[in-house]
Amino acid sequence: MSRIWSRQLAFITGMVLAFVGAVFILGKLSESASQISGGTSDWKVAISSASPGIILSFFGTVLLVSSLFVRASLDVADGPVYVNMLRNPSSNSSVAGTTPAKGGDMTKPLNLNELKNLGEQKSVPAQRQK
Repeated sequence: MSRIWSRQLAFITGMVLAFVGAVFILGKLSESASQISGGTSDWKVAISSASPGIILSFFGTVLLVSSLFVRASLDVADGPVYVNMLRNPSSNSSVAGTTPAKGGDMTKPLNLNELKNLGEQKSVPAQRQK
């Protein structure tokens, strides 16, 4: 959720910056000339403008485009939670007389035979108490 939230926040912030920059441009707001530059040894970027709207729109567009192109993979491994707790982890077999698939694999859900045997085991002690 945090990846989705940060991507949405970057997108909305970029939209707001670009929109406020457009309002400044359309309102013909001007200040003294501002210069912003940056880059690495391979490339350099420089903006010099008397309109703060140009600078705001530029940074808003950069933030907006970067939020669209940066992909974060989201890996989800779904599996049973409660049903696996019914198995007896202290022994090699899950339920009397049956063995779980693939030699004690606790990540696999109980099969029908295991569920049937589990139900029979729970009903036998209840009948003995009567």
